[in-house]
Amino acid sequence: MQYVEEFSEAISNWKDAYVCAIQSYVGLKTSQGERVLLYGRTVLEPSMFGIDQKAFSFETKNVFAGRFLKTLKLGEVSILIEKAQVGQMIDGPALRPKKSSDPFNLYSTSDYHPLVSNLRIGAESRQFLQRQAKYPQYLNWEMKSADVPFDTLDDLTGYCGLPAWDVMRDETRLEIVANAPGRIDKRSVITEGNGIIVCRVAKTLDVSKLKIGVRVFAKDHEVIRASIKGNLFEWHDENDYLVGKCSIQVGDAPVLEAYLSYAEVPIDQSSVSDPTKHLNPRHAINQLFDPKNDRLPLLLSNPGGDREKSFEGGVSTLLTLLGFSVSNYGRIPKFQEGPDIIAMTPSGHVAIVECTVGLLNQNDKISKLVHRSRAIREKLANSGYSGVEIQPVGVTLLSQEEVAADLDDARAHGIAVICKQNLEDALKQIELPLDADRFFRNLKKLIPAPKNQSPFGNSIVYQ
Repeated sequence: MQYVEEFSEAISNWKDAYVCAIQSYVGLKTSQGERVLLYGRTVLEPSMFGIDQKAFSFETKNVFAGRFLKTLKLGEVSILIEKAQVGQMIDGPALRPKKSSDPFNLYSTSDYHPLVSNLRIGAESRQFLQRQAKYPQYLNWEMKSADVPFDTLDDLTGYCGLPAWDVMRDETRLEIVANAPGRIDKRSVITEGNGIIVCRVAKTLDVSKLKIGVRVFAKDHEVIRASIKGNLFEWHDENDYLVGKCSIQVGDAPVLEAYLSYAEVPIDQSSVSDPTKHLNPRHAINQLFDPKNDRLPLLLSNPGGDREKSFEGGVSTLLTLLGFSVSNYGRIPKFQEGPDIIAMTPSGHVAIVECTVGLLNQNDKISKLVHRSRAIREKLANSGYSGVEIQPVGVTLLSQEEVAADLDDARAHGIAVICKQNLEDALKQIELPLDADRFFRNLKKLIPAPKNQSPFGNSIVYQ
């Protein structure tokens, strides 16, 4: 019950703010006709605005899947949590418990930037369930011949907003994801010496408990800190949430960092800038080729064409914008025996980077990274640079959860793991003053934690 209590406590200040839940699942039919959940997810949302409300269902001889939106009544979040403890979705299939004294594994995490709280319930082994169900080898062909065809089971799970089949943990899983009850809006901007910060929050929140904290980055490198209480905002209704606006004088500062909190709990943060000014000259140049700041995020989340090379190029560009000197060996045919990227900080410390769009150890990436890092460390020591720090880094566009199977190997070799969430965090930093050395120091926080600690929710920015 410890993890259920942790999850409930994390959302206790705004539990009644959730107005709907997106429920997605994929399951397997056993040879006895039982419908068993393989992976299910319930995402709690404080607003229905902008959410795809179209229902989806899929069924073949061996597989079933679905996605739908459920409106929530007052108190129904507690019912969702109660049912989840025993592996049940409120309107969907159930997990099969393990045949042991501990039929369900429960744990919770809280990830910041923005705040997302998760309750996860693990049950029977997926491999065991597949064997019992006489899982067919031709399942992907079954996907292709369905009335609503999918190329693979990964294609189906991705369509439902669930992790890829091949990177799911061995246990079958149900999770509840509680999104933050408020966000800093993209309409926030610095103009004519004023920082205009706009936020949108659930209507049930007490605005007097909201607060915006700011760090203003002046051109003389001075950092000014202040905060504004929610009852001082200008508020109005917009769709099914409240929109608040506040203003702070920033002089000639080109950028500020804003932190939104509720009842002293941080729920979002964002950089707010003057589009006519820049603290980072590299970012200013990059905007000539990415004026809407949308091309690089797309490369780092959904690269097209040659996905591996496109993603690698996106990571190389990101590191350059963060202040590293970057050599992208992986894109030069005659240097492909080297690592994908070598990134050096102004003080001379070196990150050895391997990129992948899949699992960290895909194509034996981890052992290659370990070998290449060791060779570079020895070469530097033999050349009189024994004081230079070397940090091996694995970068993937998958989430932390999807690469969980590789975290033990990464931990054993001291490899920092940058996943989807960390890339999103790093993108927020490219408008700030160049500080590759700080980014490098914070990479050590992304070396996976021991098993008795949560490997999720680490951040490499805003420290």
